[in-house]
Amino acid sequence: MRFRPLYGDLMFLRNLQTGRRVCKTCGASFHVVNIPPKKEGICDACGAELVQRADDNEETAANRIEVYNKETKPLIDYYEKAGNIAHIDGTIGLENVFNKIVEIVGE
Repeated sequence: MRFRPLYGDLMFLRNLQTGRRVCKTCGASFHVVNIPPKKEGICDACGAELVQRADDNEETAANRIEVYNKETKPLIDYYEKAGNIAHIDGTIGLENVFNKIVEIVGE
């Protein structure tokens, strides 16, 4: 099986991470844009408060991108040169990403 990274614009990825919200009580996950709760700041599942995790801030997101560029990108470049890579655009929406993964895995 070929190595298949999921990629997206770095600003998109940063916004994806910093928009995540988690229920303090049941742990359900939401996103302020992509998977918003029915009522802002309130968990759909149990009605408790939604919070932003301490590690879902701009500084941590920037650090993760820096680590990606230093440690992961060279691996992707290696597999790309070897011809063992397929890319999936992580910005095309959850259902489309899922369909692309199924399409590639079905090869």
